[in-house]
Amino acid sequence: MAYSFQVNPNGAASAVYAEGAFNTFIVNEVRPRIGPAAPNFFIRIASGGQTLTLEMRGTDLYVVRIGTFQITVPTYGTTTLKITRGTFDAAFLDGLGGAPNEDTMRVIPFFFSEAARFSIVNLACWRIIRKGDSTVSVKWNDFKGLLNAWKTLCTWKVANGGIPGGSHQGAGNLFVPVETDVMTGFNAATVNKKLPIPSGFGI
Repeated sequence: MAYSFQVNPNGAASAVYAEGAFNTFIVNEVRPRIGPAAPNFFIRIASGGQTLTLEMRGTDLYVVRIGTFQITVPTYGTTTLKITRGTFDAAFLDGLGGAPNEDTMRVIPFFFSEAARFSIVNLACWRIIRKGDSTVSVKWNDFKGLLNAWKTLCTWKVANGGIPGGSHQGAGNLFVPVETDVMTGFNAATVNKKLPIPSGFGI
């Protein structure tokens, strides 16, 4: 399965990005859509003549709808899930069915919400997508602590130097992307609750 990606905010279509340019799609089309009062927007994932549409909340980049299914509470608990090209394929097909399972509600936000929020996640997702190889993987549990700390990291950085130049601000103190230097700075300044910073991605 080959994929293409496109943003359609309020009917105005962006350029179409091939899967090899996934990381550029996130940087150019998704991150700039966040804003303190930004409207929701839509991402179209196309493959094999089928299209899965995601609705993204403009103020914080949460995925709030996968296809026809509305997400009320993100599913970010502990799981042994490995995220691979194969699990992305499965999530795409599952999303088309209208009642996505819990793995889909982790995998899809990982590739679109979390890749927009964290440069380290965008890199991991790009490597998975561009290689098209289901043996390339990252473990959900290696990233879970980081994903759950986005607001904490943003709040800490705003209080310690402000929002980094070149970032995009959402609601309150939220901003994208969080770079590795923010994570290491937070860990250096925090006695307890240090964040695990994934590296290597098993790739």
